[in-house]
Amino acid sequence: MKAHDWTDWLAAPRRFIADRRGGIIIMLGVMIIPLMAMVGLALDSSRAYLVKARLSQAIDAAALAGGRSFKMDYRADDVQRYFAANFPAGFMDADLAPLSINFDDQEGTVTVVASAKVPTSFMRIVDVPEIDVSVESTVNSLSRGLELALVLDVTGSMDGSKIEALKTAANSLLDILYGDRETVDNLYVSVVPFAGRVNFAPHSEWMNSLPDPWNGCGDPRSGSNATDDKPPHVQGWNEYSSHYEPWGWDFGCPTLPILPLTAEKTTVTTVIGNLPAYGGTRMDMGMVWGWRVLSPNWRGVWGGDASLPLDYDEPNMDKAVIIMTDGVNEVNQFADIVTNAEADQQLSDECTAMKADGLDIIIYTITFQAPASVEPLMEACATSPSHAFVSPTNEDLEQVFKTIGAQLSMLRISQ
Repeated sequence: MKAHDWTDWLAAPRRFIADRRGGIIIMLGVMIIPLMAMVGLALDSSRAYLVKARLSQAIDAAALAGGRSFKMDYRADDVQRYFAANFPAGFMDADLAPLSINFDDQEGTVTVVASAKVPTSFMRIVDVPEIDVSVESTVNSLSRGLELALVLDVTGSMDGSKIEALKTAANSLLDILYGDRETVDNLYVSVVPFAGRVNFAPHSEWMNSLPDPWNGCGDPRSGSNATDDKPPHVQGWNEYSSHYEPWGWDFGCPTLPILPLTAEKTTVTTVIGNLPAYGGTRMDMGMVWGWRVLSPNWRGVWGGDASLPLDYDEPNMDKAVIIMTDGVNEVNQFADIVTNAEADQQLSDECTAMKADGLDIIIYTITFQAPASVEPLMEACATSPSHAFVSPTNEDLEQVFKTIGAQLSMLRISQ
């Protein structure tokens, strides 16, 4: 063999490696299938994810419907109807399996399982014609119990269309909570109309001194007792001072007294329908009485059901206040010994105490055609900024009450 033959033979592998003619095509041919599979996996997986998310939303709504109608013969039909309303037919071409619906009468739960096969587009190349998805939701058949105080501004500025709008809005909330039923298990509602004061007639026995005639209202207690939930018959309760002239205690005293916690819808709607509009504004007065109608320290004091209010930590029970106002605190200097700013601070102190650990009272605030200056005060009072609402119009007020009613009526999704 000649020398140059050895050289050519040794160079051959290098020439083969260096010669890329057709090599890329071969490599692409080898890689194209896994590349397409990877792209297809991403796209098809995204479609499957969308189907699963929509399924989850639909069965949550369906399970909640089953929980509401748990004791009814048509409960399974409700589940099917709500699922169909929330999962459009043919969504992403998913092939739905029949719903699995299980009502556990002993545990009081309804469990709904939805499954579907989502056809693939690209993954068919690697012999994956469909993706299986499945979701499950379990709901307690009973809504959480609720003690609710409606603390409503009935001052003179509410007269006319505004007070009528308030009545409509409050009744819309009650319709959501009660439906067409007269009572709902573990649902109790109180109404606290407030102006410059709050009327707590007929409980004249709570007074240390009583003007003649008495209109049902009283001064705040002295010191910290003015803003707490201590029950009556403590030192300093509602003492009338000499400067509290008759016109002063009549100013801002609603003609309608507090309705303590009650179970019957018609009792509550009757009070709502009779709301007056008269007097000045003291939100701190309304809120502290809203607290007292929910406080277990006042159990049996109000009359009626001696078991109410329930403990703060009662299992599966919530306590909530909705306070609505159309104005700012306006202190009557002939009757009060505080300033407007001090009244604002008292409201803030009450809200802070009510939201504290151990009490955990849910606070919703609503400003209704009110000056913008009051909005920060009310937002700070609320449980969170999302619990504070602004209602510029009558229509807005009704929608806000409906929104709050929907939030309060939600059943617990346990899984």
